[in-house]
Amino acid sequence: QILFESKWLKRAESMANDPEVSDVSELKNWGLPTAILSRYHDLDITHMFEWQTECLSLDGVLDGAHLVYCAPTSAGKTLVAELLLIKRTLETKKKTIFILPYVSVSQEKTSYLQGIFGKTDIRTGGFFGSKSPPGGLEKVNVAVCTIEKANNMVNRLIESNTLDQVGCVVIDELHMVGDPSRGYILELLLSKLLYHI
Repeated sequence: QILFESKWLKRAESMANDPEVSDVSELKNWGLPTAILSRYHDLDITHMFEWQTECLSLDGVLDGAHLVYCAPTSAGKTLVAELLLIKRTLETKKKTIFILPYVSVSQEKTSYLQGIFGKTDIRTGGFFGSKSPPGGLEKVNVAVCTIEKANNMVNRLIESNTLDQVGCVVIDELHMVGDPSRGYILELLLSKLLYHI
Protein backbone atom coordinates (compact mmCIF):
# COMPACT_ATOMS: atom_id res chain seq x y z
CA GLN A 1 0.00 0.00 0.00
CA ILE A 2 1.38 3.40 -0.93
CA LEU A 3 1.26 5.94 1.83
CA PHE A 4 1.72 9.54 0.91
CA GLU A 5 1.63 12.83 2.70
CA SER A 6 -1.61 14.73 2.98
CA LYS A 7 0.23 17.65 1.37
CA TRP A 8 1.15 15.45 -1.60
CA LEU A 9 2.12 17.55 -4.61
CA LYS A 10 0.94 20.77 -3.00
CA ARG A 11 1.19 23.89 -5.10
CA ALA A 12 4.64 25.37 -5.60
CA GLU A 13 3.47 28.83 -4.60
CA SER A 14 2.35 27.61 -1.17
CA MET A 15 5.61 25.69 -0.78
CA ALA A 16 7.54 28.86 -1.48
CA ASN A 17 5.93 30.39 1.63
CA ASP A 18 6.62 27.32 3.76
CA PRO A 19 9.74 27.89 5.90
CA GLU A 20 10.38 24.12 5.95
CA VAL A 21 10.66 23.99 2.16
CA SER A 22 13.89 25.49 0.91
CA ASP A 23 13.57 24.73 -2.80
CA VAL A 24 10.35 24.03 -4.74
CA SER A 25 12.38 22.60 -7.60
CA GLU A 26 13.47 19.62 -5.47
CA LEU A 27 11.33 16.53 -6.09
CA LYS A 28 11.57 15.58 -2.41
CA ASN A 29 9.50 18.68 -1.56
CA TRP A 30 6.54 17.52 -3.68
CA GLY A 31 5.63 14.70 -1.31
CA LEU A 32 6.15 11.85 -3.74
CA PRO A 33 5.77 8.35 -2.34
CA THR A 34 9.16 7.16 -1.10
CA ALA A 35 9.43 4.28 -3.59
CA ILE A 36 8.86 6.60 -6.56
CA LEU A 37 11.15 9.31 -5.24
CA SER A 38 13.85 6.67 -4.77
CA ARG A 39 13.51 5.50 -8.39
CA TYR A 40 13.79 9.08 -9.66
CA HIS A 41 16.89 9.55 -7.51
CA ASP A 42 18.36 6.34 -8.97
CA LEU A 43 17.94 8.01 -12.38
CA ASP A 44 19.59 11.23 -11.10
CA ILE A 45 16.31 13.11 -11.33
CA THR A 46 16.23 15.18 -8.15
CA HIS A 47 15.14 18.64 -9.30
CA MET A 48 12.68 20.21 -11.72
CA PHE A 49 13.28 23.16 -13.97
CA GLU A 50 11.50 26.40 -13.18
CA TRP A 51 9.13 25.98 -16.14
CA GLN A 52 8.11 22.54 -14.82
CA THR A 53 7.17 23.89 -11.39
CA GLU A 54 5.32 26.73 -13.12
CA CYS A 55 3.27 24.21 -15.15
CA LEU A 56 2.38 22.26 -12.02
CA SER A 57 1.49 25.50 -10.22
CA LEU A 58 -1.02 26.74 -12.79
CA ASP A 59 -4.48 27.16 -11.33
CA GLY A 60 -6.41 23.89 -11.26
CA VAL A 61 -3.75 21.72 -12.92
CA LEU A 62 -3.09 19.60 -9.83
CA ASP A 63 -6.85 19.16 -9.46
CA GLY A 64 -7.38 17.80 -12.97
CA ALA A 65 -7.66 20.89 -15.18
CA HIS A 66 -6.46 20.57 -18.76
CA LEU A 67 -2.84 21.45 -19.46
CA VAL A 68 -1.21 21.88 -22.85
CA TYR A 69 2.48 22.75 -22.92
CA CYS A 70 5.42 22.47 -25.25
CA ALA A 71 9.18 22.53 -24.84
CA PRO A 72 12.18 21.46 -26.91
CA THR A 73 13.15 17.80 -27.21
CA SER A 74 14.70 16.43 -24.00
CA ALA A 75 13.64 19.50 -21.99
CA GLY A 76 11.73 17.42 -19.44
CA LYS A 77 8.13 17.52 -20.67
CA THR A 78 7.44 13.95 -19.61
CA LEU A 79 8.33 14.57 -15.95
CA VAL A 80 5.43 17.03 -15.65
CA ALA A 81 3.07 14.45 -17.15
CA GLU A 82 4.44 11.72 -14.86
CA LEU A 83 3.94 13.79 -11.71
CA LEU A 84 0.40 14.66 -12.76
CA LEU A 85 -0.49 11.06 -13.59
CA ILE A 86 0.97 9.87 -10.28
CA LYS A 87 -1.12 12.40 -8.40
CA ARG A 88 -4.34 11.68 -10.31
CA THR A 89 -3.90 7.91 -10.11
CA LEU A 90 -3.21 7.86 -6.38
CA GLU A 91 -5.73 10.50 -5.35
CA THR A 92 -8.68 9.57 -7.56
CA LYS A 93 -8.01 5.82 -7.85
CA LYS A 94 -8.81 6.23 -11.55
CA LYS A 95 -6.87 5.11 -14.58
CA THR A 96 -4.49 7.06 -16.80
CA ILE A 97 -4.24 6.62 -20.55
CA PHE A 98 -0.78 7.63 -21.80
CA ILE A 99 -0.89 8.06 -25.60
CA LEU A 100 2.23 7.91 -27.77
CA PRO A 101 2.48 7.86 -31.56
CA TYR A 102 4.61 4.77 -32.23
CA VAL A 103 4.88 1.17 -31.03
CA SER A 104 8.60 1.46 -30.26
CA VAL A 105 8.12 4.59 -28.14
CA SER A 106 5.16 2.96 -26.39
CA GLN A 107 7.25 -0.12 -25.56
CA GLU A 108 10.02 2.07 -24.17
CA LYS A 109 7.60 4.19 -22.09
CA THR A 110 5.86 1.09 -20.71
CA SER A 111 9.18 -0.37 -19.51
CA TYR A 112 10.27 2.98 -18.09
CA LEU A 113 7.05 3.53 -16.12
CA GLN A 114 7.07 -0.07 -14.88
CA GLY A 115 10.53 0.67 -13.50
CA ILE A 116 9.43 3.92 -11.85
CA PHE A 117 6.31 2.34 -10.31
CA GLY A 118 7.81 -1.11 -9.68
CA LYS A 119 7.67 -1.00 -5.89
CA THR A 120 4.25 0.65 -5.71
CA ASP A 121 0.65 -0.36 -6.29
CA ILE A 122 0.56 1.51 -9.63
CA ARG A 123 0.42 -1.11 -12.40
CA THR A 124 1.42 -0.12 -15.93
CA GLY A 125 0.50 -2.05 -19.06
CA GLY A 126 1.23 -1.56 -22.74
CA PHE A 127 -1.46 -1.57 -25.43
CA PHE A 128 0.22 -1.42 -28.84
CA GLY A 129 0.60 -3.60 -31.91
CA SER A 130 -0.75 -7.01 -30.95
CA LYS A 131 0.27 -6.54 -27.30
CA SER A 132 -1.93 -5.94 -24.28
CA PRO A 133 -1.43 -7.01 -20.66
CA PRO A 134 -3.24 -10.04 -19.21
CA GLY A 135 -6.61 -8.85 -17.94
CA GLY A 136 -6.53 -5.75 -20.14
CA LEU A 137 -7.39 -2.30 -18.85
CA GLU A 138 -9.13 -3.79 -15.82
CA LYS A 139 -5.78 -4.93 -14.37
CA VAL A 140 -3.72 -1.74 -14.86
CA ASN A 141 -3.71 1.79 -13.49
CA VAL A 142 -1.70 3.28 -16.35
CA ALA A 143 -2.40 2.18 -19.92
CA VAL A 144 0.37 3.14 -22.36
CA CYS A 145 -1.15 3.14 -25.84
CA THR A 146 -0.54 4.02 -29.43
CA ILE A 147 -3.06 6.45 -30.94
CA GLU A 148 -5.12 3.68 -32.55
CA LYS A 149 -5.22 1.50 -29.43
CA ALA A 150 -6.20 4.49 -27.28
CA ASN A 151 -8.99 5.38 -29.70
CA ASN A 152 -10.34 1.81 -29.58
CA MET A 153 -10.05 1.78 -25.78
CA VAL A 154 -11.98 5.05 -25.44
CA ASN A 155 -14.65 3.75 -27.86
CA ARG A 156 -15.12 0.65 -25.68
CA LEU A 157 -15.27 2.74 -22.51
CA ILE A 158 -17.89 5.04 -24.05
CA GLU A 159 -19.95 2.08 -25.32
CA SER A 160 -19.89 0.43 -21.90
CA ASN A 161 -20.58 3.74 -20.16
CA THR A 162 -17.39 3.36 -18.10
CA LEU A 163 -15.28 6.30 -19.33
CA ASP A 164 -15.53 7.66 -15.79
CA GLN A 165 -12.86 5.07 -14.86
CA VAL A 166 -10.33 7.38 -16.52
CA GLY A 167 -8.98 10.24 -14.42
CA CYS A 168 -6.08 11.41 -16.59
CA VAL A 169 -5.13 11.35 -20.27
CA VAL A 170 -1.60 12.22 -21.38
CA ILE A 171 -0.92 12.81 -25.06
CA ASP A 172 2.74 12.91 -25.97
CA GLU A 173 3.57 14.35 -29.38
CA LEU A 174 0.25 16.21 -29.71
CA HIS A 175 1.49 17.73 -32.97
CA MET A 176 0.60 14.35 -34.51
CA VAL A 177 -2.92 15.75 -34.80
CA GLY A 178 -1.60 17.35 -38.00
CA ASP A 179 -0.27 14.08 -39.43
CA PRO A 180 -1.92 13.45 -42.82
CA SER A 181 -2.42 9.71 -42.25
CA ARG A 182 -3.11 9.36 -38.51
CA GLY A 183 -3.90 12.84 -37.24
CA TYR A 184 -7.63 12.49 -37.78
CA ILE A 185 -7.72 9.53 -35.36
CA LEU A 186 -6.12 11.62 -32.63
CA GLU A 187 -8.51 14.48 -33.40
CA LEU A 188 -11.51 12.13 -33.15
CA LEU A 189 -10.16 10.73 -29.88
CA LEU A 190 -9.75 14.19 -28.39
CA SER A 191 -13.21 15.23 -29.55
CA LYS A 192 -14.76 12.19 -27.88
CA LEU A 193 -12.91 12.85 -24.65
CA LEU A 194 -13.91 16.51 -24.59
CA TYR A 195 -17.52 15.65 -25.32
CA HIS A 196 -17.87 12.84 -22.79
CA ILE A 197 -15.81 14.21 -19.89
